[in-house]
Amino acid sequence: GDPFIVVWERGGRVMAFASDPVLHWGINFVKWEHYGRFWAQAIRWLAKKL
Repeated sequence: GDPFIVVWERGGRVMAFASDPVLHWGINFVKWEHYGRFWAQAIRWLAKKL
């Protein structure tokens, strides 16, 4: 299946990321040039005070 991300903001922040690590897309995501930046920005957004 396709990967998806869900975020919610109400009294705090939450993010759910679900994917299938199959070779046709999972490896490409990990090798994506912005992979580290994606997760760093997600963590910063989650940790930011409302």
